[in-house]
Amino acid sequence: MSRRLTLHILTGLACLASISLAAAFIARYGVNVPHWDEWQASAPVVIKTAEGALSLADLLKPHDQPRIFFTHLTTALVTALAAWDVRLEMWVSFALALLSFGLILAIQQRIHAPSLPWIAVPFALLIFAVRQRQNWLMGFQTAWFFWMFFALLALWLLVRLPVRKRSLVPILLCALCASYAYLSGLALALAMLPALWLRGYRKPIHYGIWLGAAALYTGLYFTNYAFVDQGFQAQVTAQLWHYPLYVLRYLGAPFVPDEPDFQGLSLILGISGVALMAFDLAYLWCKISPVARAVPIALSLFCLANGALAAIGRVKPDLLEYFWARPTTSRYVTAANLFWIALLMLGAMAFSQKSAPRRLVAAANGAFFSLAALGYLFANMTTPTYIATPEDRLCVLNYLRAPHDNCLFRVNADRSGYLATAQKLGAHRLSAFYDWYADFEPAAQPSQAHLQFLSGIADPPVFQEQAPDEYVSDRAIVLYQHPPSLAEQYLQLPEAEKVFFEAEIYVDLRNVREHPEVPQTGALFRLGIRHGRAVQTLYEGVFDVRTARAPIPIRVDLSQWRGRSLVLVYQTEVYEGIPFYAWAMWRKPRLVAQP
Repeated sequence: MSRRLTLHILTGLACLASISLAAAFIARYGVNVPHWDEWQASAPVVIKTAEGALSLADLLKPHDQPRIFFTHLTTALVTALAAWDVRLEMWVSFALALLSFGLILAIQQRIHAPSLPWIAVPFALLIFAVRQRQNWLMGFQTAWFFWMFFALLALWLLVRLPVRKRSLVPILLCALCASYAYLSGLALALAMLPALWLRGYRKPIHYGIWLGAAALYTGLYFTNYAFVDQGFQAQVTAQLWHYPLYVLRYLGAPFVPDEPDFQGLSLILGISGVALMAFDLAYLWCKISPVARAVPIALSLFCLANGALAAIGRVKPDLLEYFWARPTTSRYVTAANLFWIALLMLGAMAFSQKSAPRRLVAAANGAFFSLAALGYLFANMTTPTYIATPEDRLCVLNYLRAPHDNCLFRVNADRSGYLATAQKLGAHRLSAFYDWYADFEPAAQPSQAHLQFLSGIADPPVFQEQAPDEYVSDRAIVLYQHPPSLAEQYLQLPEAEKVFFEAEIYVDLRNVREHPEVPQTGALFRLGIRHGRAVQTLYEGVFDVRTARAPIPIRVDLSQWRGRSLVLVYQTEVYEGIPFYAWAMWRKPRLVAQP
């Protein structure tokens, strides 16, 4: 086996290990529960998709400042295909990272193929770093991976296509898509101007097409655009020099933990990286081809533009107290990585040169990246794990039954509209409410099973003991379910020849006697089993308080599902539009097996 083949195999294995680590991180710590922006930005798209009311305007609607069209589109598709399992969105981010990694390798092959086996692994380590945990573990953060993918696709097209007017069209489309992936994508058109020149686009018509198209889609971007005031008022006016310091700390984020104590180290790394970038470019300027210079310059400018826009929005002394506004927050690591990818490209080309001062350049790059590697290891090894925990998921599932602010705090939801949003998600069986039963073992009897409330009035269904009265002569365990209400249970059916669900439907008749002046009708009862998001109705009946005077027994044959676990659906509806005193209940619900 040749040394070259051995090197390629080892490089491939090392890249695969880095990719596998990111995949394992998502698989282990991704939890199907909405978190933070997903409650405000994604949930409205999800609900409208489920209700068949989604429009293009909903997909283009800005969240805070950015229009995140591709994130909203992904959310809508995941809702239609997988009931908004946010873990699937996490895997979309992973797939976009894979595509981006492939583009980086293709670009490097184009501009400096000899160095590819040596720097493919550092590329993989940056692209798949777990330090970006917020972007990995929040489906909403696909925005960053779309942003990166379209930027790299534009650069790949730039180095791949011949220099002519028609080649600008697909590159401009990528710049347009980057803009609608995230706000700072608008900067790609400007960041690529030096790269266009270096690639060989020198005619005025080229820049007329480029700048004209960029001005057009930028104008469209801000048409009917509402600038959002996030409500943070600075106590102290930021000084001008605070902005470049923020950008430099943002650059150093991939190599430090996201903690206040490491802001200084991040600043040092950012300054060192910019200095080394300038040093490498000065050394290589006349030694490499213009196109080899074009890509690192465009990547670094694009990354710096994103950091500058973040600084404009975040450099407020009171706002910086929040972890998500710090320049080292994990959501910014994906963007900052592009700067270091650009520097790696230049460093690899610098190492291959033979002219003076080769040793000085090699020593500077080697020393810096050796220290950066140590920082990378420390930052990734100390990265926290969960964004939303399994306990948070259970808290959300229980919220409809017992609302309390602790749940809102744990998932960073908007308190003002959270309950209404959660009720709609439950009613449509979306996200955590779709596969809620995955957190529970199936029970042998309804009275022993977890009762998952999905939607209804403020009084959730509950199992209680009913005492005898003038209408019912026996004491019984009942499931109260005031209409309208929807609830489910996860049950294990016995392995028997015949299996039945038996109960009695009833509406408390004492209210008829105690409140004769109030019109009362009763309730409609439905029992079904769930197949995915669809429900197969097995029983439907009415208890009319105007005519019925005793509980009505029901028996539903479940024999075709014997020996299997299933989700049983209880639903009550207002009968004839009159909800007053409709205290509906399932009396003595039970599974009965017959040999």
